[in-house]
Amino acid sequence: VILSAPERAYGAPDGRREWGVFAPVHALRAHDTQGIGNLRMLAELMRWAGSLGASFVSTLPLLAADYQITRETSPYSPVSRLFWNELYLDLQPVIADYADDRHRDEIERELAERCAGLDELAFLDYFASSSCKAHVLAQLAPRAWERDEAALRSFVAEQPELHLYAQFRATMMTTGKTWPEWQEEQRAGRLRESDYRQEDYRYVVFVQWLAHQQLSVLTELPSKLYLDLSVGVSGSSFDVWRYQEDFVKGVDVGAPPDGLFEAGQNWALPPVHPQRSRENGHAYFAACVRTHMRYAGILRIDHVMGLHRLYWVPRSLGATQGVYVRYPADELYAILKIESHRQKCALVGEDLGTVPESVRPAMEAAGMHRLYVGQFSTEWREWENRLALAEPPQNAVASLDTHDTATFAGWFDTTDLQVDAKELMRSWTEQLASSSVAAVLVTLEDLWLEREPQNRPGTTAEVPNWRHRMAMPLADMARDADINGWLAYISDLRRS
Repeated sequence: VILSAPERAYGAPDGRREWGVFAPVHALRAHDTQGIGNLRMLAELMRWAGSLGASFVSTLPLLAADYQITRETSPYSPVSRLFWNELYLDLQPVIADYADDRHRDEIERELAERCAGLDELAFLDYFASSSCKAHVLAQLAPRAWERDEAALRSFVAEQPELHLYAQFRATMMTTGKTWPEWQEEQRAGRLRESDYRQEDYRYVVFVQWLAHQQLSVLTELPSKLYLDLSVGVSGSSFDVWRYQEDFVKGVDVGAPPDGLFEAGQNWALPPVHPQRSRENGHAYFAACVRTHMRYAGILRIDHVMGLHRLYWVPRSLGATQGVYVRYPADELYAILKIESHRQKCALVGEDLGTVPESVRPAMEAAGMHRLYVGQFSTEWREWENRLALAEPPQNAVASLDTHDTATFAGWFDTTDLQVDAKELMRSWTEQLASSSVAAVLVTLEDLWLEREPQNRPGTTAEVPNWRHRMAMPLADMARDADINGWLAYISDLRRS
């Protein structure tokens, strides 16, 4: 395949000084959300942040999952990078549209009973919330197909992959098993209508149609959506089943030993085979990028070093015994640049960890923003007798922390600094906002010195990763004079 790409991505760093906020959708809190944040709340957050001058709102991946069968809750091990997670759907407009007057009260009453107490939990329960919401959506799907069958079939026709995905998920739902446990013909990618229930197939199409509608609303808001493209998918995912030739069997992606993880890391994500992907014109990678850019104004490439090389770990060996495998970086950058211009989406690369010397110059040449994280960028200034932030590079998205680090307050607790934590957090944020860095990202939970992190890398079920919910409901944040005043001040600094 021949790729002709622009020299630099759309929205490449050009002297503009933007800012935005970060919040995981799952952590957004309200009193009518079945125990988990949803796309309506993300829209409310984007409107509120935009009213204060924010250019974007950043969140974690919103990709497809199947909590009842795979039991996987990490947003970075999705069922697909091509489809969306129905758990984040806002049920209110769906019930209003598809429940007739006779049944609406009954559905809402049953929903309230099934979800009682979930909104008050400190840590969300994916399995209870997904079961609760799926029960309602399954009741409404047949009514949607009765009323809007032509629109639903047209939606499938526009996305050939959706038909296969709906077959795949329906077969999982019918068998109660992941695809490696299916019969041989099914495992090989051949499904028949007799392999699944038609109502399950229609349910999957219906929820993807709803996700498209609710995500499309976000593209019309004053602030942009900043999405994250995960580095891979679960081994039991639709993508690995659908593109079996592109993925490598018996190997996982990870990271070599470093200062934080002396034993290395195995992320349990099967790698794409670089040569086979190339032979297929990198069709799968391009499809993943297009899926995200359809709704995102900024796309962060998780583990951007993977465009250059990935650390492969054979499943029979430990994470210290992996090997780096090179990828055709020029071709993958070309696809990113082409799609970024087609869909007017800026690019950010997550360049944290073990970064080869060639990566950052390549990112800069491609017009891709890099990351700057305050916790990793401190310096002791003898002449001022204080710990300070190093000046961020101009082409970066700068923040004090990420979803994979301690919160600012959690990090501060590990230091022996004799200053007020809130005062230091605001001083450093002010420093970033006053700098020439391309973008500043404010973690909302830092504003009230939250100590519970979203994720502790290297851990799984022993800690509540990806389950932490915000201490302050979104409505309270939007009314809080101190928070509004502080964010408006950051906006003023960025414009000055």
